Amino acid sequence: MRRKGRDRNEVPGVSQSPTTGWSPESDRRNSAARLEKLFDQSYDGILRYCLIRTGSRAVAEDVTAAVFVDAARRAAGETDFVADASWLYMVARRRLIDHWRSAERHRKRILRIIELGAAGDRVDVEDAATETSHLVHEALASLSGRQRALLTLRYLDGWSVTEIAEELELTYRAAESGLARARRSFLAAWEEVQ
Repeated sequence: MRRKGRDRNEVPGVSQSPTTGWSPESDRRNSAARLEKLFDQSYDGILRYCLIRTGSRAVAEDVTAAVFVDAARRAAGETDFVADASWLYMVARRRLIDHWRSAERHRKRILRIIELGAAGDRVDVEDAATETSHLVHEALASLSGRQRALLTLRYLDGWSVTEIAEELELTYRAAESGLARARRSFLAAWEEVQ
């Protein structure tokens, strides 16, 4: 005699069709199709939303791309995840906030560099920031990635040498000597770009 309830071969929480059956691949295809449809329906709206708030097409496109990357990652990681336009707008809003915070941190870093460099020359810091920002980026771009990281963490983010060493997985002495070399390299590059 068979008990009422589920079949022995039935997997709890997963619906199975008697004719086709369930497979993880069919879930992935369905998820990808839903995400593609959502992309087609929402991309232009999300882009306009970001463009209105940033005033820059390039930034708006970057933020919009990040929104859909978040949606794709979430859909790939959660089988029962169903995104809709309101969720995408919420992610866009958060991504815009991240962008604005990052832009403000960048502006403050540039102003700090200018203020430190112009301590003896009393110049209008806002004007100097606009003019000097490009030169600072050019000088930093000429350094190695490690040197840029060391200088940025130390002088712009205000990290201690110990914190930098831990983050970059260096010994304290290696971080200290790396900072000294990075400072010398930056000063040499700064002289060249001025």
